[in-house]
Amino acid sequence: DETLEVCSTAGSCFAVPDGIDEAPLCDEIATGSLWPGASLVSTYAPLLEEENGVMKSSENGDSIPSWSCPAAPGRWIPVCMLAPCVPATENLANPYNYDNGNLDQICTCPLVEADVAYQVFGGLQDPCSTDPTSPGDFVQAAAGSLLAKLESDPDLKEDGWRYVNAVFEDKL
Repeated sequence: DETLEVCSTAGSCFAVPDGIDEAPLCDEIATGSLWPGASLVSTYAPLLEEENGVMKSSENGDSIPSWSCPAAPGRWIPVCMLAPCVPATENLANPYNYDNGNLDQICTCPLVEADVAYQVFGGLQDPCSTDPTSPGDFVQAAAGSLLAKLESDPDLKEDGWRYVNAVFEDKL
């Protein structure tokens, strides 16, 4: 709550550089105390889009491509905002990534059932499958309506982050 008083959203720490000292969550990310042992924490910062390879439309400044995905009950989508990440131990080709499809970090994210329409920004191929998610599938992370669903359901939020904590601790 203290973080939300300083930042408009929990993921906007780096959009408000002066807020880093004032917002507890941003301070925990900056000092590494949010997820001890993580090499980084997954966040979104408009100021870092170019550095992170987010392509923009010259017409309206939107991320390209941007995918509007229909609800797909039975499909579980990672919502990685504030999730802990570690370096990849092997070269994994991911068809959704811009960097030649190679991953250098693996994040442990809560999964949210895509029983509502959702948006995915970026990615090199259409991530909007309606097939149920299978083990080993690469699934492009989403936010927007799925992040709102995660944040608005206390049970889903608590269970999701409890799972992330347990799985992440096993990776260390």
